[in-house]
Amino acid sequence: MPDNKEASQSKSPKPAPKKAVKTQGIKRNYSKVKAIQHDCFKLEPAEMAKNMSWIKKEPRYEFFEHCHTFHSFDSQGRKQFYSTPIGGHFHKMEFIEHDEGHIEAKCVSGPLHWKNVWNDQTERHERQAVPVNPRDKHTHEVTYIHSEKIVKRKINMDAAKLLQANSKLTEVPDGTEA
Repeated sequence: MPDNKEASQSKSPKPAPKKAVKTQGIKRNYSKVKAIQHDCFKLEPAEMAKNMSWIKKEPRYEFFEHCHTFHSFDSQGRKQFYSTPIGGHFHKMEFIEHDEGHIEAKCVSGPLHWKNVWNDQTERHERQAVPVNPRDKHTHEVTYIHSEKIVKRKINMDAAKLLQANSKLTEVPDGTEA
């Protein structure tokens, strides 16, 4: 019968520890992330008609050159349908992603603003985008600026609960927590 010492010595030696990987040129590997593909466009300058009168029944229109920007998605990852507001109005936009990977944005309305409109079916006021004035129907040519991939980490619910519980604790002047 072999000795226990001999049996343990006959086993193969432990593998050598792995060498450390150089950190230069390493790409981070995130878990539980959400990536948002964001595209930014510029609506080229166009003239808008702005009512400069203080008297509602006597409009006096002045013409100003202006431009807008349009973001395909916001920071929360929600698709956007309107340009940024400038000069009291914005424009409805159409964002198209083609199969080949090409993207396109179009300005598909004249100047709009938000207005509360009565809906007979729901019997409530609803916020709707309506034309600013009947005289101004300008649109813009759209130019691509750049794209970004925004990586957002998902919230760890356990960590959020812990933070919430800790935020409810307050320090009392005698040094104890209440």
